Amino acid sequence: MEREVKMDTAVESAHKEWFISGTEPGELNIHANICKHAHAAYVYPGKGTLIALDPDIPAGHQWVEFAASPQPPDLRWELDGEPLKADDGQVMWQPVSGKHQLILLDAAGQELDRVGFEVRGGLR
Repeated sequence: MEREVKMDTAVESAHKEWFISGTEPGELNIHANICKHAHAAYVYPGKGTLIALDPDIPAGHQWVEFAASPQPPDLRWELDGEPLKADDGQVMWQPVSGKHQLILLDAAGQELDRVGFEVRGGLR
């Protein structure tokens, strides 16, 4: 049986998929199904990432985007024990020299993933 598959994000455009009769979903929402069954983990930064600040770029123009996949809507972020603000799932951080711990939490505060990374260099 052929069904149209729609993503609830801009990851992929709608397209048709074939299913064995009786296995086709009633209403298919790929992103929501993935988020319910998968464990969120960091995409960036990865374990041991080294970020170098560029002294020739003004501090206000240097940002790091933290990314996780999948990214359920209730995902929470903490950096060095402090909560980070996510804007539509996107977390932008102005880097600070030193070693850092980034933690992903679910809505209940359960730790999903943790990664350590380092920022080197100083800004003028």
